[in-house]
Amino acid sequence: MRGLVLANFKLLKTIPPMTKYISLICLLAFPLEFIDIYIMEKHLSLHSLASIDFSFWQPITCAFLHVSPEHISFNLAYFVLYGFFIENEMSKKWFVFFMLMCIIFSFILVQYTWSVNGYESERPLIGLSGVGYGLSASFLFIRNRNKSLLYLIVQIITFLGIASVFWECRYCLFSNCSSVDISDAAHLGGIIGGTIAAILYYNRFTQKKVANL
Repeated sequence: MRGLVLANFKLLKTIPPMTKYISLICLLAFPLEFIDIYIMEKHLSLHSLASIDFSFWQPITCAFLHVSPEHISFNLAYFVLYGFFIENEMSKKWFVFFMLMCIIFSFILVQYTWSVNGYESERPLIGLSGVGYGLSASFLFIRNRNKSLLYLIVQIITFLGIASVFWECRYCLFSNCSSVDISDAAHLGGIIGGTIAAILYYNRFTQKKVANL
């Protein structure tokens, strides 16, 4: 038993700091659903800009909230997997910038989808999945040196995950968002934000490298 605890502790130490801290915040916030669901849904979850319940902090706070053990388990597994690769590739500041880009574009696309569908038919949005999908898109830009088996497996998972989101959002992409689920809109927004952030990062990285030649 002691060996298992030590092994898990060592595994925890390998997770990059920002990825670890954000995951811990999600875990600490999870019981809020059972303590006071009113505060969670009314004040911390994301509402439409047209709603009187909208507050400026909600695009951030909604990312740390989850509704079920399955919901938080999937989102944290996704987040830690890609956070491990991406945060190890760059600085903490750039990792936070990646996350903010995912949140911003998720927010934009979710609000647009609500404006088309009508917010009254939707529950407020919560979850880290928009950030997770955004980081998965960023992962495709990583210049991994050793091309390990784990890296290749994660690449396949990433392509399949992103392809499924584009399939679910095909109506939003080519006509309108009236048939798109709000969570899929958040995922697509995260992918767009993560892709733009990765392009900005590697463009800056390449410019610095050329300047040093």
